[in-house]
Amino acid sequence: MDPVVVRALQPYIVTSWHGHRDDPDLPDAVRTVWREKFAAGRNPRPRGPQNLGQRQSNVDLAFLDPSGNVVHWFDGFQHPGRGRQTLAEYTRRQVQTAAKRLNLPNNFPATRSVELPDLEGAAGVRVLCMLHDNRMRAYRAPTVEVIPLAENDWELLAYSDQERTVDASALKSWLSQVYPPGVMERTNPRTKEAYRIKSVEGKLTLTPAGTRGKHRLIMVRGTIRLTDEGEDHFSYDGNLEILLAYKKGSRDFYALRGVFDGIYPRFDRMHNHLRNIPLQAVFESINTES
Repeated sequence: MDPVVVRALQPYIVTSWHGHRDDPDLPDAVRTVWREKFAAGRNPRPRGPQNLGQRQSNVDLAFLDPSGNVVHWFDGFQHPGRGRQTLAEYTRRQVQTAAKRLNLPNNFPATRSVELPDLEGAAGVRVLCMLHDNRMRAYRAPTVEVIPLAENDWELLAYSDQERTVDASALKSWLSQVYPPGVMERTNPRTKEAYRIKSVEGKLTLTPAGTRGKHRLIMVRGTIRLTDEGEDHFSYDGNLEILLAYKKGSRDFYALRGVFDGIYPRFDRMHNHLRNIPLQAVFESINTES
C-alpha cells in the first residue's frame, strides 16, 4: 500500500483476526479471550465483560500491552442488564477501562467531530461505501477509503468533446474499493484474510454534458461487475454514474462526484436462502482543485 495512504489511515487501522475455536493456529491473544469467554460456569473476570448471561455475540474486542498481553477485552455488542446505553456509549466505557489499565489518558470527549481520511495534500479519490442491511445496523455505517490518483487516471479521464468508451478495469484502483462493510463477509478460509476485489469489468461511456459556470462537464455512466479472489468467482454488479468537471481550457478534471448503486447477494445461513442487499458507494475527489 502507498505510504501516503498508510499514514492517512493510521488512526483508523486496527488488527483483526477471523476464525474458529478449533483452529490450530489461534493467536495467543485470541486464545486468552476465548478461554475466558467460553469457560464453563465462569465467574466475572477482571479483564472481561461482566454477567453476559446466555446471550453472547461472535465479535470480541481486545486490548494488548506492548508485550502482547491481553489487558482488557469485551464482547463487541452490549447485552441485557447494562442499562439504556447505546452501543457507542458501551464501547466508549470499555475503551476507557482499557486506557486506564494501559496507563493512558481516558478522559475521552463524549462526542467528537468526524474527520474523513485525506492524502496529506496528494490528489486522490475518497470512496464511501455502505451496505443497506436492515438486519445488521452496523453494516449501514460506511467504510471510507482514500486512493491516490495515478497518471493513468488523469489521462483516461482527460477532457474530450467527443463521446467515448473506456474499460472500467482501467479504474480498478478505486472502483475495487466498492465492497460491503463488515468483518463477517467473505474471507479466505486458510489465511482468514478478507478477499479483495480481483477484477472490475464493464464499459464506461464518457459523454460531454455541457457547461456549468466556468466548468465543462462530462458524465461517466456504465454497469460494472466486481469479482473477488475466492475460488468460486463470487461477483456482484451495479450502475455507476460519475460527473467530471473541468476548468475551461484544461484537459485535466477539476473535481469528480459519483455514485454506485448495486446489489450484493449474501447467503443467509440461518434461513437458508439468498438475500439481495442494496450496496451503495459515493465517490469524491480530494486535493484536485488546483
